Amino acid sequence: MAPKRVPGLIAAPFEQDSWSACVSVVVGRSPEDEELIRALELAVQQPLRKLFTLLTWDSTLAKIRELGNPKTKKHKDVPMFYEVTEPAKVLLDAGEEIPCDLMAQSLKFQLLDIRSNDQHRRAAEQAGEENPKGKAGPGSATKDKRGAKAKKPPPPIGSSKERETKLKRRAENVEFIG
Repeated sequence: MAPKRVPGLIAAPFEQDSWSACVSVVVGRSPEDEELIRALELAVQQPLRKLFTLLTWDSTLAKIRELGNPKTKKHKDVPMFYEVTEPAKVLLDAGEEIPCDLMAQSLKFQLLDIRSNDQHRRAAEQAGEENPKGKAGPGSATKDKRGAKAKKPPPPIGSSKERETKLKRRAENVEFIG
């Protein structure tokens, strides 16, 4: 079965002036390497590592199964070029291997999706920095599901001036005994 060509996917640029990536391939040759790769996977998946993304064989197959079924109703938020997953899903369902050129298109689709998600995340962070109080105006109060006003979050611990501590502040007089 010849893979269906997705117009624009091959020609779509991956790197842009405002966004560039470093793609690394990690392949193990021994059981010890596999243990180190699993440790690397766990490190990359930490919430602190938001600039790292892991693409594995299993995650690629899951994405193909999720988006590749043309009969399911698609969300409004489907990624661009998701159509490349449809012929891959047909091949997987038939028990056949995915050809290299179709796998390459699937990987480029995922990389473009990662770029898009990262650009949305960065735009949201910039919007959050520009408007630190959020979108709500001074007169609007947030409400929970029952319609009652939600409680205000407690003030941060570090904001209290009357915190009890034995440590001296810079502004306070400090005596040196020497």
